[in-house]
Amino acid sequence: MKNVVKLILFSACLCVNLSFKPAFSAKNYDQIEVNGSSRISPETIRSISGLFKNQEISSVEINQGLKNLVGSGLFSEVEIKIKGNSLLIIVLENPQINIIAFEGNKIIEDSDILAVIGLKERDPLDENKVKTSIVAIKELYRKKAYLSTQVSAQKISRGEGIFDLVYEIEEGALSEIENILFIGNNSFSNRELLKVIPSRQKGIFSGLFSSDDFGEEVLSRDRDAIIKFYKSSGFKDVSVAFSKGLYSQATNDFAITYSIVEGNQYSIGNIVVKSEIPTISDNRIKDMFLLKPGDILNESFIVDSLSNINSYIKNQGHKFGQAYIDSSERELGSILDLEIMINERDKKFVERIEINGNLSTTDRVLRREFTFSELDPLVPAEIYKTRENLLALGFFRQVDILSKVGSQANKEVVVVNVEEKPTGSLTLGLSYSTDNDVGGQVSLNERNFLGLGQRLQFVVKNGSVAQEYSFGFMEPEFLGRDVSASIDVSYNEGTPKQNTSVTKNTSVSPSLTFQITEASRMTLGYDFIDTVASTSTNSSVILKNEPSNRTSSIIAVNLNIDKRDSIIKPKRGYIVSLTSKFAGLGGNREYSKSTGKGRIYFPLITDSIVVSSEIEAGTLSMNNGTSTASERFYLGGRTLRGFQYGGVGPRDLTVNESLGGTNYTVGRAEVSFPLGLPKELNMYGGIFGELGKVWGLDASVPSGTNVNLDDSIRSSVGVSLYWSTPIGPLQFNWAYPQDYVSGVDKLERFSLNLSTMF
Repeated sequence: MKNVVKLILFSACLCVNLSFKPAFSAKNYDQIEVNGSSRISPETIRSISGLFKNQEISSVEINQGLKNLVGSGLFSEVEIKIKGNSLLIIVLENPQINIIAFEGNKIIEDSDILAVIGLKERDPLDENKVKTSIVAIKELYRKKAYLSTQVSAQKISRGEGIFDLVYEIEEGALSEIENILFIGNNSFSNRELLKVIPSRQKGIFSGLFSSDDFGEEVLSRDRDAIIKFYKSSGFKDVSVAFSKGLYSQATNDFAITYSIVEGNQYSIGNIVVKSEIPTISDNRIKDMFLLKPGDILNESFIVDSLSNINSYIKNQGHKFGQAYIDSSERELGSILDLEIMINERDKKFVERIEINGNLSTTDRVLRREFTFSELDPLVPAEIYKTRENLLALGFFRQVDILSKVGSQANKEVVVVNVEEKPTGSLTLGLSYSTDNDVGGQVSLNERNFLGLGQRLQFVVKNGSVAQEYSFGFMEPEFLGRDVSASIDVSYNEGTPKQNTSVTKNTSVSPSLTFQITEASRMTLGYDFIDTVASTSTNSSVILKNEPSNRTSSIIAVNLNIDKRDSIIKPKRGYIVSLTSKFAGLGGNREYSKSTGKGRIYFPLITDSIVVSSEIEAGTLSMNNGTSTASERFYLGGRTLRGFQYGGVGPRDLTVNESLGGTNYTVGRAEVSFPLGLPKELNMYGGIFGELGKVWGLDASVPSGTNVNLDDSIRSSVGVSLYWSTPIGPLQFNWAYPQDYVSGVDKLERFSLNLSTMF
């Protein structure tokens, strides 16, 4: 304020001088002297002011020089005096920041705090900016739900006006939500809406299974979740506002109220297709539309339908074709007539692509996920697909893709904004299953090594039945082409649970993966496996007769087609995987082995009830000699619930040992559904039915050995409980075998699988 007053008075004086002393409007000064500076050189000060000797300097220029010095922020006081043929610049320097440090911050990293405070090392130490920075830090913690956080700034002198700036942070505890209230929800109960939103009320499971913190991001997600839920139930005009209750310092709690204006619930009336593209069939479009007359309006179904229709239009060769919905409300209300409009849009092209926010990840990594490039047609479906591709990398918290007007009317600039997230992890793990007993794991995983999208992994597993050590590396753009290359090196040793053989395997497995279409890829691989096997006195004679030292040189081909709507918990779509392996290019094992698997998902009644159906099969054919136990197929445990792993198929009854088979087939069907429990438990149930068989044994059976070769189909039905806990996914299965061979098959009605990472 003192500088501002001086500046105003000085300007006024100059104005008076200009009015009454025109001769003073410009003058040549012999010297420009500087007083009061210690750290900042006189040359720097004169340069900032723009005033130099032996030049004509007017009163206006002197006034501007004063403004320049004040505006630099380097000085707490500035004055310019005329002293004969000299100008005297008098300054009082602001103190300077030496280093900036943070103490007490455990939740938020130093770099994240530094990014918001608006100060950096070597800046002037401005008290107002320090106060502003404290507010910014508190706001950063507020968004993370730490509302009780206290922040102070300490200035430690290093002499000569230089100070260390140390922020002392008391983070406090998370601010929890005491109550969540809803107003205006006439169509759905409070309990139903509480299941929809990510926020949780503080309760018995608080902080154990899901977030119940107060934070702006959570509240925003709440609102979006409520709107999405209502719109999927026909309420297209719904609006939601939230209001925060008063914060209680005593309890560190908040009460939140969501105010809902539902509007009318709509159902679908007539559906009409109007296509300006002659080759696009109206009936085909209607068949692809997920809603029918009489259905409740579901906006997510409309979005999915339009996505499928636009893909179809594109595949028919209409690059600029588009489909959109026009709706009209009937006079009586609550019924919408829909028109599916199809036409060719104005042709626009990508002029250039701008990428922002990728501090660690190179532009090249992002660009290879784009489905378009410069000079390509600008198609909304391609932008949507590109965003999905970038999010699928797992490198970014958020991806936004916008377009803006380019240099010409038919050209646009595509702007890609990303927010990175950590991609490396050191993981300690514990697992248990009825298949493999207890196991431990230590792994180091980096999904974006050096910002190049490369994956690097070290794994050490140690369990009661097996030990494994492995290294893996993947280059997503091998030799600069759209081909990913990987190599895996591993050593494992253990006793499989289905029999008594002990194997030690050393393997090296390089592979190349090619993207064929958006949803399909092919992998060509090579496996070199060195196996040392041993048996005990209680082992089957058939296992004892197998070669103990085996070397396999294998060519592998895999085709994978994934059309699921989600990798984690799919509700629609299908996935198909076909694999063929050929051993014999070196080594002493010669065989061909093929497996195939396909699974389809679809909702039943509502999106929360999902049906999945799967079929799986495999065959092994030896080109020379007979197969070994480690090469054959086994079923049971997780692959055929109701039976132990290796509990069905060929079995040496003399020693009660599973031998495996050269062929297998499995069919599975399951319905998963919510249990109506609090959402924070993350639990859902399932009802399943499975059937399958393993058959075929190419080894000769010695006399005196009793081998069961019954190849009848085994089946089971049961129920499942899935529990997504913070320590890992937990699955309980209770199965009731329907068809089995009594006294031969090994049953397992109850199974448990738990894996955790911490």
